[in-house]
Amino acid sequence: MRTISTAVAGIILMLVTTGCGQPTGVAAAADAMGATTVNSIEYSGSGSTFAFGQAPSPGARWPRFDAKSYVAWLGRKTGKRYRIRHGRMMNIDQLDRRGRHICGWCFFPEGHLVAGDVMLAQKLSLELFETEALEIANRF
Repeated sequence: MRTISTAVAGIILMLVTTGCGQPTGVAAAADAMGATTVNSIEYSGSGSTFAFGQAPSPGARWPRFDAKSYVAWLGRKTGKRYRIRHGRMMNIDQLDRRGRHICGWCFFPEGHLVAGDVMLAQKLSLELFETEALEIANRF
């Protein structure tokens, strides 16, 4: 009887100690997805718009543009949350932890770019150069 209980105790000890070095739960899932090196988390929604004045001829229908109309993400380095609304300026909102508006930011690249290109430039600027981008931005 004593040999069996010693063997069972040894097996339990072996099972417990072999699992100690491996991540479990959320940590294991993050490792499996490669999420330990993520700089930000993005949430987005999509829709379509019919841009006024973009018809190829005066009597033609306005063309349909499929566009991301809502992009929000959490910056990993600063923890600040932003939402970029569809548009070329005055379209960046800083959000609190519950998703409520704190303030607005306005900056955009030089040149005559369509809204999608401006939004992408704004997103990349905030992800890669957040402090520098906010130094040149106008707060509203």
